[in-house]
Formats: sequence, structure tokens, C-alpha cells
Amino acid sequence: MPKEINSPKIKSPETPREILAADFKSLNGELPICGGWGYTKTDACIIDKNDPSVDPGIPFDGVGIEYIFVEKRIYEEMIIFQSEGNKFSGIRWNLQKQQLIQNENRFFDQLIFEITAFSDHDWEELRIEWEGPQGHTSADFDAEAHETKRQDKMVRLIREFWFDITSFYGQIDTGVVEHTVEDDNLKYDLIDTFFDNISEYQHFLLELKVSKIATSDGKCIASLSKENDYYKYELVWEDGRNIGEHVKIFKANQENCDQFNKGCVEMARRLHIYLVTDDPNQVPCTPPAFGVLSCEWEDTTND
Repeated sequence: MPKEINSPKIKSPETPREILAADFKSLNGELPICGGWGYTKTDACIIDKNDPSVDPGIPFDGVGIEYIFVEKRIYEEMIIFQSEGNKFSGIRWNLQKQQLIQNENRFFDQLIFEITAFSDHDWEELRIEWEGPQGHTSADFDAEAHETKRQDKMVRLIREFWFDITSFYGQIDTGVVEHTVEDDNLKYDLIDTFFDNISEYQHFLLELKVSKIATSDGKCIASLSKENDYYKYELVWEDGRNIGEHVKIFKANQENCDQFNKGCVEMARRLHIYLVTDDPNQVPCTPPAFGVLSCEWEDTTND
């Protein structure tokens, strides 16, 4: 079973806005935020639609800013503010609960996430065992023993994120944001697998609404969310460019998990095409990336 830990809260004379801008150049400046790190309602992160950094010509995505902040705070806590030898890898976070809270004339969004991770040392040990010559492609590989070791080395924590959303609550914007590629020869580290085993999918199927994973540098995020009677898979690059596909809700068996991960490989390939060409019209959309698991697949006999 994963070990429960308490990740230290960030303590710094600099504001979250200043720290995130300095540590994550991919943000291209400062987020339109003020206030604290959002550990409690009292030190909520205030998202300000009227901040001078906000371009009024671009639709304001307050919810998107919430999730950017969640991601970056997790990396600050689990990597950047940790000393050498105490950093974490293989970080995943899953939304457990979300609720809107009104306090007089202000509105707050409270998000509770389950975070799982591995120490850098344990992550590397597991990677070598999985990918090595006696790894998962070997007939002698003991997948059950590997999974037991993985669960034993995993750490787990529950984190609250409080946002003051008064400036944009109840308002809706529409529009399009343009993106550019600085270097067509850039090598992109993209997510090409989502579920390492059936138990991870079972946990998502039975207990979660949204699951997200990110590359070690935080530049690429994959998310799987439940949307009524189907799943929505999205692969997003740091500048907002993304691709997605609707997936059927599937049974927890090895064949389906393997098929889903094959779809993740194809989605990574398609996002790479998008990043290199900066032209969404160059991205293939057929056949569906997830094959028989895709909602767009004509053969509906798969269960």
C-alpha cells in the first residue's frame, strides 16, 4: 500500500506569483493571481480577471488558471522546494472533490487532490527493473512482484487548493488563442502511456472523476475525465496546444488497458506533428487513435 506522507508547505518571502514566474518560464510571464498558496480559505490564491497582465482581447479562462496553479504548486512542493535526495518523480494527481463556497460577497473554489509519487531513487530503480533486459518484455518477468514493489514504494498525500474566483465567477468568455513554435527541431518529451497496470485503471473507474499525469518537466499533461457516458482524453502542451479524443468506458482487463495505452502512443505522435508543424490541419484524425475503444470507431462490438 502507498505510504501516507505530509509534503511541507511552501514558505518563502516571495509571493506565489513571483515564484511561479521565476521557476516556470513556460508561463511567459506572471499568472493573474495574488494572495497565498491556497492551503486554506484564508490564504486562498486570488485569480484576478482584471489584472494588468490579462489581455482583454483573449477570453479569460479562470478555471484553466486554477489547474495551472495546482500543477505548478505540486511541482514546487514535490521537486523544487525539496533538497537534493528528497525530490520526487512519477507524480500523478487526481481530483477527489470540488465544491463552490460563498462567503458573504466572495466566491471560493475548493479542490481536493490525491497526489501519488515516488522518490527519485525508487523511481529510477523501478524504471531500470521495468525496462532492463529482464524487464517487462522478458518471459521471466514477474509482473505481480514488480507491481507489489511499486505499490510499496509509492507515497500518497491529500492536498487542498483554495481559490478566490470572485472576479470571474458566473461569467463566460469565448474566443481563440493563437500559438507559435519557436524551434521546429525541438525534441518534445510527450506522454505516451497512461495506465501502468489494471489496478490503476480500476482505481480511476471506481473512484475518480479526473486523472492527470505530467512529464517530469511539467511541459506535457495528459488528462482523462469522465463525461457522462464516455471518457475524454486530452494531451496538452505547455503553451495550450492540445489534441483530444472521446473514449468508450471500458472494462478493466489487460486487453483494454493495452489498447488504451496504444491510443496514448498515437495521441503523442499526433501532438508531436502539431507541435512541429504548428498546423492542426496536418494532424491526422483518422483512424481514431484509440481504435475499438474510441467513440468514433464504427465497430461497436467491443465491450
